[in-house]
Amino acid sequence: MSKTSSRKEKVAERSDLLPRLDDVLLGRNINAFQHPGNQRYRYIIALNLRQFEGCKDWPERKNLVKQVIEDILDNGRVRFLTCEMGKWIKVPLQ
Repeated sequence: MSKTSSRKEKVAERSDLLPRLDDVLLGRNINAFQHPGNQRYRYIIALNLRQFEGCKDWPERKNLVKQVIEDILDNGRVRFLTCEMGKWIKVPLQ
Protein backbone atom coordinates (compact mmCIF):
# COMPACT_ATOMS: atom_id res chain seq x y z
CA MET A 1 0.00 0.00 0.00
CA SER A 2 1.39 3.37 -0.92
CA LYS A 3 1.98 6.17 1.56
CA THR A 4 -0.71 8.28 -0.16
CA SER A 5 -3.43 5.64 -0.02
CA SER A 6 -2.58 4.89 3.61
CA ARG A 7 -2.97 8.58 4.46
CA LYS A 8 -6.33 8.72 2.64
CA GLU A 9 -7.53 5.73 4.65
CA LYS A 10 -6.61 7.52 7.89
CA VAL A 11 -8.58 10.55 6.71
CA ALA A 12 -11.57 8.39 5.83
CA GLU A 13 -11.61 6.62 9.17
CA ARG A 14 -11.64 9.95 10.99
CA SER A 15 -14.40 11.53 8.94
CA ASP A 16 -16.68 11.65 12.01
CA LEU A 17 -14.20 13.84 13.91
CA LEU A 18 -15.58 17.33 14.52
CA PRO A 19 -13.86 20.21 16.33
CA ARG A 20 -14.95 20.87 19.91
CA LEU A 21 -14.79 24.25 21.64
CA ASP A 22 -11.63 23.25 23.55
CA ASP A 23 -9.72 22.05 20.47
CA VAL A 24 -6.88 23.98 18.87
CA LEU A 25 -7.37 24.21 15.10
CA LEU A 26 -4.18 24.40 13.07
CA GLY A 27 -4.21 26.70 10.08
CA ARG A 28 -3.94 30.30 8.99
CA ASN A 29 -7.52 31.30 8.48
CA ILE A 30 -10.12 33.36 10.30
CA ASN A 31 -12.02 30.28 11.52
CA ALA A 32 -8.95 28.94 13.30
CA PHE A 33 -8.02 32.38 14.63
CA GLN A 34 -11.48 32.99 16.12
CA HIS A 35 -12.04 29.45 17.43
CA PRO A 36 -12.47 29.44 21.27
CA GLY A 37 -9.82 26.74 21.73
CA ASN A 38 -7.30 28.80 19.75
CA GLN A 39 -8.14 31.92 21.76
CA ARG A 40 -7.55 30.03 25.01
CA TYR A 41 -4.29 28.60 23.60
CA ARG A 42 -3.03 32.10 22.71
CA TYR A 43 -3.99 33.33 26.20
CA ILE A 44 -1.97 30.52 27.84
CA ILE A 45 0.97 31.32 25.56
CA ALA A 46 0.75 35.00 26.54
CA LEU A 47 0.82 34.05 30.24
CA ASN A 48 4.13 32.26 29.68
CA LEU A 49 5.75 34.77 27.32
CA ARG A 50 7.96 36.50 29.89
CA GLN A 51 9.26 33.16 31.15
CA PHE A 52 9.94 32.12 27.55
CA GLU A 53 11.83 35.34 26.84
CA GLY A 54 13.85 34.81 30.03
CA CYS A 55 15.11 31.39 28.96
CA LYS A 56 18.87 31.25 28.54
CA ASP A 57 19.01 28.96 25.52
CA TRP A 58 16.95 26.99 23.02
CA PRO A 59 16.83 23.73 25.05
CA GLU A 60 15.36 25.66 27.99
CA ARG A 61 12.79 27.30 25.68
CA LYS A 62 11.95 23.94 24.11
CA ASN A 63 11.33 22.43 27.56
CA LEU A 64 9.05 25.33 28.49
CA VAL A 65 7.04 24.96 25.27
CA LYS A 66 6.74 21.22 25.88
CA GLN A 67 5.53 21.83 29.44
CA VAL A 68 2.93 24.40 28.31
CA ILE A 69 1.56 21.98 25.69
CA GLU A 70 1.47 19.15 28.24
CA ASP A 71 -0.41 21.40 30.68
CA ILE A 72 -2.94 22.25 27.96
CA LEU A 73 -3.42 18.58 27.09
CA ASP A 74 -3.66 17.43 30.72
CA ASN A 75 -7.37 18.11 31.03
CA GLY A 76 -7.99 15.44 28.38
CA ARG A 77 -10.39 17.53 26.32
CA VAL A 78 -8.02 19.54 24.14
CA ARG A 79 -6.97 18.12 20.78
CA PHE A 80 -4.83 19.70 18.09
CA LEU A 81 -6.68 19.28 14.78
CA THR A 82 -5.91 20.00 11.16
CA CYS A 83 -8.20 19.84 8.16
CA GLU A 84 -7.11 17.82 5.13
CA MET A 85 -9.35 17.25 2.12
CA GLY A 86 -12.30 18.57 4.09
CA LYS A 87 -11.85 16.13 7.01
CA TRP A 88 -10.60 16.90 10.53
CA ILE A 89 -7.56 14.90 11.66
CA LYS A 90 -6.04 14.77 15.14
CA VAL A 91 -2.41 15.84 15.03
CA PRO A 92 -0.12 13.58 17.09
CA LEU A 93 2.18 15.60 19.32
CA GLN A 94 5.66 14.33 20.11
